[in-house]
Amino acid sequence: MRKIVFALLLVGLYAPTSFATAQQSATIAAGWAAVEAMNAGTNVHVIGKSHSTVCKVAKVDDSSLTCMGVGAAQGEVFQKADIKRIKLPRHGASTLTGMAIGIGVGAGVGAGIGAGQGNGTIGITKGQATGIFVAIGAIVFGLIGAAVGALTDFMGTTIYKG
Repeated sequence: MRKIVFALLLVGLYAPTSFATAQQSATIAAGWAAVEAMNAGTNVHVIGKSHSTVCKVAKVDDSSLTCMGVGAAQGEVFQKADIKRIKLPRHGASTLTGMAIGIGVGAGVGAGIGAGQGNGTIGITKGQATGIFVAIGAIVFGLIGAAVGALTDFMGTTIYKG
């Protein structure tokens, strides 16, 4: 059991760093040419110097990106010089990955708490107490991880960084 908990903790701690490394290398390979290659109607998250929005690409040229719909005003134009970053949103994948990491960490925390319980102190065995704490930890940390993943969209692919 301890080996499984240790493995879950390692995966939970390693996964965010591997995703960040992969995104940084993808950012370097991309550029404004990747933005120009996007099809009209592609959902993007544009982070500008003054504000950010999620919108659909309407038009891209050498110096600007025009967005329509979703969170953007009608025909909002971002100048290339004013854009900090453009991401392809992956909220679903970020939510599920955050939840998986949270479940792993929560199960490990619950196992640690359960292992420290005395035998029969509350009328159940040490194994039952551990199982209960693992379940509670997995649920609580899983929900927290899902919320963090949904709000941060850490799995989103950065295609341009200005």
